[in-house]
Amino acid sequence: MKAKPMFFIVSLVAILIVAVFLFFHFRNSRKSEITEVKQFLARFNKIIAEGSLDSLNTCFWQGKKAPSIEKLIQYLPTIDGDDITLKVELNVEASEIIKNNSDEIEVKVPLVLIYKPFKPKPSFLILTLRKTNTNQFKISQADVKQFITDYTAYINFVEKDEILKQAASFDPITLASLKTASHLKTNYDSVVWFQHINDKTYYFVVKGKLNTYFMFPDMAKENHDDKPTYKMGLVNPELKEIIPAEYDLIHNINGTIDGLIEVEKNDKKGFYNLEGKKIAEVKYDQIIPLNDPENVAVLKNGNDFFYLKADLTISEKLPDFKIVTIIPKVKYLNETFTLNNSRSKNIIEFNSITANNSIIISPSYLVDMQLAPKFIYLQNTLRHTDKSDSDFDSEADSDDLIYYTMSYQNYVKNEDNWFDNIYFSLLSKDHSQINEKKNVIVVDKRANKLYGTTINPELTFQSEKEKEENDNKCNENSFRAINDTLFEFKTTSSLNGVPFCEINTGPRYYYSHLTNGKMEEVITEGWFKFTKYVKIDDSYLKGCYDGKNSYPNMTMTSWMLYEMYDRYGYKPTDYSLIDKNNKPANKIYNETFSDIEKYNMQWLNKKVEQMEKSK
Repeated sequence: MKAKPMFFIVSLVAILIVAVFLFFHFRNSRKSEITEVKQFLARFNKIIAEGSLDSLNTCFWQGKKAPSIEKLIQYLPTIDGDDITLKVELNVEASEIIKNNSDEIEVKVPLVLIYKPFKPKPSFLILTLRKTNTNQFKISQADVKQFITDYTAYINFVEKDEILKQAASFDPITLASLKTASHLKTNYDSVVWFQHINDKTYYFVVKGKLNTYFMFPDMAKENHDDKPTYKMGLVNPELKEIIPAEYDLIHNINGTIDGLIEVEKNDKKGFYNLEGKKIAEVKYDQIIPLNDPENVAVLKNGNDFFYLKADLTISEKLPDFKIVTIIPKVKYLNETFTLNNSRSKNIIEFNSITANNSIIISPSYLVDMQLAPKFIYLQNTLRHTDKSDSDFDSEADSDDLIYYTMSYQNYVKNEDNWFDNIYFSLLSKDHSQINEKKNVIVVDKRANKLYGTTINPELTFQSEKEKEENDNKCNENSFRAINDTLFEFKTTSSLNGVPFCEINTGPRYYYSHLTNGKMEEVITEGWFKFTKYVKIDDSYLKGCYDGKNSYPNMTMTSWMLYEMYDRYGYKPTDYSLIDKNNKPANKIYNETFSDIEKYNMQWLNKKVEQMEKSK
């Protein structure tokens, strides 16, 4: 009989031991889990501070993200589209697990929104974390309602204060537009620009997050960031969406054709009018505006051409259309045209407190022909602030321009050849100097296309008078096809970087390659690129040097030889490879250089010997 109570006592003790063990095991396990969660949140907080979108994406669950996650990513890293830089700082230690099951953990994370010098604003996120196979966490869901509400209210408060500070230096229409743009952000992720037409303002709105290099097309290509992650639309002065937010780019109102707005999507172009009516479907490869009373543009779709008529209807397909026949009518191609800060119909303001530039979005056909960059930056006459106050950095060759001029020079018709060519000088002037580029447009009569290539001859002038004097001395331009895909452009250029030659300007040769319907400059090291591509003769040396028709001096001619060695890493001082006459050793000579280069080396050596004898 005494055995039963003893059995119950032993059982009770065992149960208590198990309960105590489970309690401490659960408590330790929970502590460990909380530690792991906080470690993940600390990493997440650090990535937010760094602002790297690629790193940020590693914090989220693989596969299709939930809409709440996509919304959160638009706000993180938190660099607002209107240049108001707002920081989000998580309070990791105060985070609280509010739900836990075998698959997911729900955690409430306090945070603060920080924009100096304003008082930080508290908020929070509720994140659902899922454990991966490697015992790491990923965010699979997010409750962001309160966070976005607090974020929007804080941004509006900051912007209102900043706008009040600028009231004395901004035009009233700019101040009003900044306020309206702030309200529009309740329906859109950002408002990137606004444009004033007849004292009424139109707003360029965006859904999604603008690409990092949106304003810098060359950098976008280099960083593989040229596929849009956003959609753009246009809102009228009555705040009605007249162009839906589904395009890659909305151009200046009236910028390509008066009364119309060019739009782009997936490299296709089309038109809307100011009432929001689609005038031309967004399906054309190229839109070429005309100075013609009957037809305002040519529309190109593949190999087919159509007229956009003056009544804004589209013609039937044009049979046997030849693009060369419309060249005299193409807008800007037979004239000198200047964009400056007085042409208000072509200028857009940034929706930014601190960016004091204005912007022109060039018509797509000028960009296609490389006659103008996609974005041109000008002074904004509606903002009377000192240039030094602006923290907006535009492209290096277009910063705070007073004007950008496309100066028509000549149209060369080649009746017996498959192409004609048109020459332009592209001038951009800032506060200190005039920068000049050269452009040639190729009218391909065989393929029925227009191509363009831009060359930078590195010519800069301190004044327009200095530029005019240089043009009167030397202004050589010639263009020819080496073969079906390689083209040579000769133009007056800077030579003051050639060592020891004491010549400032002279003829230089540049080469472009035609591929995939575009003409791109061939990047070749050195001042004298012709030594790589053509068998040279006296015509490649003779030209206008510092205002006089002559030959280059012996120093410059010798440097041509040096560059040929240097192009492949051989230096004249490397005597194991080059003999006493600056000729490469036979083995190197035969294995490295092309037949054209071998010919040019022999030719230049003879020329240098002749110069030495005539001294």
